[in-house]
Amino acid sequence: MPKPSTLDNIILLTSLRFAGKNIDSRDIARFLRITDRQARNIINEMVKRGLAKKVHHGIYRVEKVDPRGVDVIINILQFLTQYLDHLQKNLVEVLSLCRVR
Repeated sequence: MPKPSTLDNIILLTSLRFAGKNIDSRDIARFLRITDRQARNIINEMVKRGLAKKVHHGIYRVEKVDPRGVDVIINILQFLTQYLDHLQKNLVEVLSLCRVR
């Protein structure tokens, strides 16, 4: 598998950040701290790759996440599941100590 380019990584990050949302180039420009023109180029590339669709003039909906983003989401969900399990066990332990008193 070829090494991802900088553009690939930017599109991955952008698709994860705005998944399921309507955006315009200013949203991307603010998020990445780039110019509006550069942000439009990113949106156009996302449309070309089938990750975003034009809703109306200047507004796009990020409908898909870059395929590598699915791995990121899975890793985050696994981390959160483990973390919440840990919190739940600690809470049960604290509550049991409170009942003893």
